[in-house]
Amino acid sequence: MKFDPNLGSKQAIEAISNEMALQARNPAGGAGMPGALSNQDREFLQGITPGLSKTSEGNRMIMDTSRKLAQRDKDVARIAREYRKRNGTIDEGFYDELSKFSQANPLFPAPTESAAPAKKKLVYNPATGAFE
Repeated sequence: MKFDPNLGSKQAIEAISNEMALQARNPAGGAGMPGALSNQDREFLQGITPGLSKTSEGNRMIMDTSRKLAQRDKDVARIAREYRKRNGTIDEGFYDELSKFSQANPLFPAPTESAAPAKKKLVYNPATGAFE
């Protein structure tokens, strides 16, 4: 994101937050808000981004969620490329594989008891097409 380096930190945060709201509106990836944008739409988009009016804990949660979603997008793209390389196409088997990956790697794992043993995280092996 580009913003004036002479801005104070509060103005820089506002500029970054506004840029994030514009990115959230972008319908290019299949989400977003196509068409005309009302004031209510703009306020909604600004409400889903971090900002000065939110607590630092709330901002951290918003940013953490955004990072996790971006990482999931990268993971899905990588799995799709590897699947297509092995199978020549994206078919129903890809969605089965993606479902297994998502179940093995939840974005928001359920809270666990501190006494419970840690689960081993499954990692996708593109060479075998399996989770290990």
